[in-house]
Formats: sequence, C-alpha cells, structure tokens
Amino acid sequence: MKEQGILTASGLVDWKLKSGQLKMPIKPKSVIFCPEPVLRANSNWFSRRQVRGLMGTHVCVNKHSGIYLSSGWGMGASALVALCEEWRALGVTHFLHLGFVGRLTSKLDSSEVIIGHSALSEEGCSRHYSLGDNNEIKKHTWDQLESLMNGIDHLSQQFVSTDAPFRETPDMKEKWISKKATVVDMETSGLYAFAHYYNLKALSVGISADLLEKDVWTPPEDTRELNQTLFRTSRILISNLAR
Repeated sequence: MKEQGILTASGLVDWKLKSGQLKMPIKPKSVIFCPEPVLRANSNWFSRRQVRGLMGTHVCVNKHSGIYLSSGWGMGASALVALCEEWRALGVTHFLHLGFVGRLTSKLDSSEVIIGHSALSEEGCSRHYSLGDNNEIKKHTWDQLESLMNGIDHLSQQFVSTDAPFRETPDMKEKWISKKATVVDMETSGLYAFAHYYNLKALSVGISADLLEKDVWTPPEDTRELNQTLFRTSRILISNLAR
C-alpha cells in the first residue's frame, strides 16, 4: 500500500485556493512544461489567462481543452515533480515535458526531436515514487501517441536524467551508454516515475543540442535552428493535444 505523505499537494492547493493565493482561470486538463524561449517567442501567449499562485509562469493556450504552458519553475526533477503534484491536485491528467537534451553520441544529429520511451534515473526524486530498485523507468502509456506526434519527425530513444550536469564524467557516460541511453537531461525519469505512481499520462520530448563524446563537451553549433525546432514542436504539440 502506498503511504501518503504528511504534506499533500491536495492539502496545499486547497489552502492556497481558500486563502486566495491561487487563482486558476480555466480548469486544467493537460500541461506542457517548456523553456522560457517558447513563451518569449510567442509573446501573444502572455496575454492569455495566467495562473497565480504556482511557481513559474503558466498560461492557458487553449481554454476549450484546458491546455496550459508552464515555464520558469526552475530546473531538475525535484522542481518539476513538486509542480506536477500541484497540477495533479488541480485536475491535470496528461503531462508533457519539452526541452533541450544533451547527446551522448554523434550518431544523433543536432535539432532532432526525440521522445523518451524510458529513462535511467541518476537523480534523487524518482526513488520516492518508483516501486522497486530498477532505475529504468518507462513512460506511462500515452493514449493516441501517434496522433499527438502527428506532423513531427521524431525518434524514440532512452534518456538518462541527472541531478549534476557538471559531474557527467567519462566513466559515468560510458555506463549510461552501456545501458542504451543516448541523450541526457535532468527531468524525464522523475516525470515518468511520478506519472507511473499516480497512473497518469506523461511524455518527455527532447530537442537534441550539445554533445558529450570522446570525453569532450561540444556546444550546439546553431542555436537559431534549435530554437526554431523548439518553437515549431511546441505549436504542433498544442494543436494535436487540442484535437
């Protein structure tokens, strides 16, 4: 049996709502966690209905489908999952994460769109949601995944998520590769563990950026192309999610 925490997200959200700290203009059903540039590049989204009382910036981009974009909440699995808990308490059942990921092999090109079919956990948050000792966490099946990704050329790969991007040592990288991971981020394994624990839908979508190979870090060559891919992917995801 799952033992409930002393502090619960539902209790926190209820207190925020009753005290007037939290204001939710449209009932949420789905949330896309995305980098700040997505909102900045689409400045008209800032004029949409915004949530008050949650860490970060959150705008409703489709009121009929209850779709929100969430950004500015920090970085890493612990920050993301804490926010996911509050969104869950507000009624969200589908969670999407969109962000840049590092490549562990040059076999992947820059600006590839990659969905994580699973994620190795090298961060501390997911162990509080995972059942068992296996640190490979599979995404919780998203209904109609093909329709969600319609119009987006993409690959399906295994991610690895870390708490310490500046401690990605050569030995650590080789261990990840030996376990079939091809890209690294800081959030996916935590998101998938959270979704599995609560029987919710989750998907992490990464845009491949910098490269870790031959014990050398190579920054992305074309940040404009990366951002264009990010913007385009976000718009298509919102459109497909609203159908």
